[in-house]
Amino acid sequence: MSDIDGMKKICIEKVSKTCSRELVESIVRHEDLKPRWYRCGDEPFLTCGVGHKHVHGDWVYAYYDERGFVCNGAPVEPRIGDVVGLDGIINYLIQDIEKASRGAHEILNGSKFGNNAETVFNVITEMVFQLGVNGVRKFRKMLIALKSRNFVEASIEMMASEWHKQTCNRCEELSKKIYGLEKNPKMSWKSAIDEAKRRVG
Repeated sequence: MSDIDGMKKICIEKVSKTCSRELVESIVRHEDLKPRWYRCGDEPFLTCGVGHKHVHGDWVYAYYDERGFVCNGAPVEPRIGDVVGLDGIINYLIQDIEKASRGAHEILNGSKFGNNAETVFNVITEMVFQLGVNGVRKFRKMLIALKSRNFVEASIEMMASEWHKQTCNRCEELSKKIYGLEKNPKMSWKSAIDEAKRRVG
């Protein structure tokens, strides 16, 4: 087991005490874990840990620079390559999942899904984690279908998107979870993928 794999395992164990283990495992698998601050493409912010984006003025946990300086919980600006300790990564992930969960509650707005509630909530929470509340709100047709419990249609609308082009595997995995909630689907999973592709041309 590599050092990173070991950190992922500890992170999942710790964070799963505060929320769904299935949700945490899925987010860690899709986001990966990086113990240093880095810049993703042309994004204006730095990222570390499990997809944590630093916003100017945020408190930085367990930050180490090349001089060995430690700043645990203070509003300082990280730099590319600076190390983030495991405790910091865990703290960031807990607060980011809590924020995404609040966003999911806001989007679902009290909609009832019976025995499917946990799966729906976890999928929307992970979407918010990656895309933000405003990003998920753009899936208007998907949300209408979801709240109507038309799970096949909701899964198709999830894939008929730019999100699918950007992170295909993650999108399809989460879409398939929603598709799987349909008791008697009128089309196969493969047909649902083909329909999504047809809609985006």
